[in-house]
Order: sequence, then structure tokens, then C-alpha cells
Amino acid sequence: SHIDRQLIDSILLRESGDSPYMKRQRKLDENTNLRVQSIRSKLKQKNERDARWKQHLIDATLAPLLNSHIARATVEQPLSTVAVIDMDSFFISCHILTQPRLSSVPACVGGPSMISTSNYPARKYGVRAAMPGYIGKILVKELSGGKEELVFVKSDYELYERKSGEV
Repeated sequence: SHIDRQLIDSILLRESGDSPYMKRQRKLDENTNLRVQSIRSKLKQKNERDARWKQHLIDATLAPLLNSHIARATVEQPLSTVAVIDMDSFFISCHILTQPRLSSVPACVGGPSMISTSNYPARKYGVRAAMPGYIGKILVKELSGGKEELVFVKSDYELYERKSGEV
């Protein structure tokens, strides 16, 4: 079941909206919005003056660079493959391996002051990394209608080191 994002945002704002951090963030957001608006206006004017400038930029800079790189890559060196492994929610996943019950309840690694990561049942309620744990706890309790509670698991860096070695 999907929780309304606006409801999550309203709880986050209610719980932390008047903090000095949030006041500063709102001011930064206002300044950023003004800058974005100014840039958009300038881009619109630029596009109206010369609709071909984008294609010219590609033709003059990116295309020759790309063609040169492709030519060098095929002549001078073989192409290689890179694999990236995104171990999403790695810390909590390590704990789920030893405590399978954590896979079906909202759970996170951290405590009331800060969350390192959360599992998918907790994310359903808006709980995420770098969130104060007490706010995560409020989100889960309120959005589940009191039916669920966020489970906090203490960090275990020796466990993470062992499991990352296995990966």
C-alpha cells in the first residue's frame, strides 16, 4: 500500500519545520528558485535570438571530441567493461540475513538521533538515510495508524566488513 507523499512531507515539516536548519534551507531554496528563474529567462531569450545555437554547440565541440575519442578507443586500446554494484540498504540487509523478521517490519540501522539506512517497509513510510530517527519513528507510527513501529538496529561494522568481503 502506497502512502501519500504529501502526508509524509507534512509530518516532516511539522516535526522539523521551525528548526534553524529548515529556516535556512527555506531561504536557500528561495534564492535558488530566483536564480533558476533568472537562468530560465536568459535561456529563453537566447533560444529566441538563435534557435540553432544548441546544434552549433554540438557540432563545434561535442561531435569532434566524441569522434576523436571513438577513433582512438578503437585503434589504440580495446574497449573495457565496468560493472557497478549498488548495494542498496546494505547495512540493514546484513542484519536481515541474521534476523529475517526484520525484512517484514519497518526497520533501520541507527537510533533516535540519526538513521544510516532503512529497509523497504520503512521507506514506504518515508523513512530514509540521514533522517533523525525520532522523525522516522513518528512517520511510521502515524502513517500506519499506530499498527507498526520503527525497529532500530545498532550498527555492526564488523558484520558489514565480513559481508562486503563476501560480495
